[in-house]
Amino acid sequence: KRLANRTAAVTGQSETERGQIKKRFRKLYDFRSRLVHGGKFKEQIWGGHLREARDMARQSIFWFISLANKVLVANRGKSLSSLPTRDELLALIDLRPDAITRFAKIIRSEPSTFPAIPSWSSSVTRPEKQK
Repeated sequence: KRLANRTAAVTGQSETERGQIKKRFRKLYDFRSRLVHGGKFKEQIWGGHLREARDMARQSIFWFISLANKVLVANRGKSLSSLPTRDELLALIDLRPDAITRFAKIIRSEPSTFPAIPSWSSSVTRPEKQK
């Protein structure tokens, strides 16, 4: 549930879209769980499931790399101890007030839709199909 919420938060541009992303994420995660744990499938798994899961992962990773770059640029010249921890970054994605305060300088210049920033996740392109 937490992964679905965070994926939707960083890639969805509206409440409706975030709801759809959460629903798709949970469905894909359910497929994954049944496959890994030997469960039975109510519907057939198709290549589109794998492609959709890869696309979600790519978008999320691209978003996180963009955030990491912002954080590194903002902390240039400072000690490594000033870099945020994993928990602090996750708290920012979750929009916890303490994290927003800590990262205010970094996110101030970002759109009001933060954490959903279209250029941070929609720039992901699919790899070319090999001939």
